[in-house]
Amino acid sequence: MAIVDGEPVDAAHSNPAWISKNTDDTAVGDYTLTSPKPAVGASIVSLQREVNSLDSFSGNVPGSVFNVKPVWNNNDVGASTDDLKTRTDLLTRRFSGTVGIGHQHSGVDGDGPPVPSTNISPVPLTAYFPEGSTIVGATGGSTNVTALMGGFSPSTSATVKGAVVTNPQNKTPTLKYASGVNQGDLIKDLSGNEVYGRLTFSVGVWTLTYFTDPAGVETPFSFGVATDVDWFFQVLYNLLDSSNPVYSTLAIIPSLNATADVITATTALQGKTQLSAVAPPDVASAGAAGTANATVANADHTHRGVHTLFAFGNPNLYGDVDLKAGTGISLTQIGQEITIASTSTSGRSGTSAIGSGVKTLAVVFSSTLGSTNYSIVAIMNNLTDALPQFQPIVITTKLATGFTASWNENTDSANYNLEWNATPFA
Repeated sequence: MAIVDGEPVDAAHSNPAWISKNTDDTAVGDYTLTSPKPAVGASIVSLQREVNSLDSFSGNVPGSVFNVKPVWNNNDVGASTDDLKTRTDLLTRRFSGTVGIGHQHSGVDGDGPPVPSTNISPVPLTAYFPEGSTIVGATGGSTNVTALMGGFSPSTSATVKGAVVTNPQNKTPTLKYASGVNQGDLIKDLSGNEVYGRLTFSVGVWTLTYFTDPAGVETPFSFGVATDVDWFFQVLYNLLDSSNPVYSTLAIIPSLNATADVITATTALQGKTQLSAVAPPDVASAGAAGTANATVANADHTHRGVHTLFAFGNPNLYGDVDLKAGTGISLTQIGQEITIASTSTSGRSGTSAIGSGVKTLAVVFSSTLGSTNYSIVAIMNNLTDALPQFQPIVITTKLATGFTASWNENTDSANYNLEWNATPFA
């Protein structure tokens, strides 16, 4: 609006130049709003452009009535009568983890579709042990199992799905006899060590190599004869994949054999043997190797009588045998029991361990001296402790079968020994 000098001031000339404050009016042209106050913000260049921008942002149609609301094409969350604040609040609550509404990607409208497993990351892999196809006629220290691994890819790390081929995780959990009298039993070497395998992959070839682990040292194993083998191997898979296994073939008892993995013993192989319930025969007059793989006798079995005594370097003795006391030996018979004792006047000697925290030690001779008519020399040694005790030793008891040594203070460790020598008087 503008006033030109010399122009009349009347309704016809002045009213179009001003916007009325008393009645509804319109204006032509661009109008700006500015303010020197920092809190107000930047200036508005065009009032019409700002209003159009707000209509565009809210989805409102320009020129609508004052209380118009958005037209919602989808009302899975909220209602068709929602204003922007109400609809925004409802959507916010669908992502809340505390107000009890939220959404679960269940596939129900407003809940979101299920999330495909391929879109969830990272997911730790897990393992199962499928049973491999039977290896027929395994020989030597390894077997090419490429033909048995169809459908599997090699897993070279904990994040790669497939059959595990990296050491030490590529160890097979068990190898079993697939046929024969020990079918279902664990395969073991001649010393009873369990045989296992390691699965490897190189240039398209899968190989199962055989080992044992005596005393914690992994040792190659070789089948001397063709052996049918049942085996398991480890496979990594993603729990969320639709093609995952449901059941594990390893969820069985270690053996399907009633002998519970204990193989039948032979003259060359340790294993199970049957205990005999038959009373033993009289002692034979000649030696015999016995029957291979036969039953064995219980520890409480007996043989009747003595038929033969054999001394190395002398001919066999047959028939009645007389026992005769030699020099320094006495024989005493009470019923069926013959006691052999020494009558020698030679002494006794030895080293006896002393426990910790004791003041005495009772020493028992290997055989009686026949009386207490002997002298004793005894010393205490300690070859281990840095500062051992020094204690005088006194003999406090003398018997024909031994003596008791005593000292003043309890021993301070178990590293002491008593060296002694008992000599009969002439």
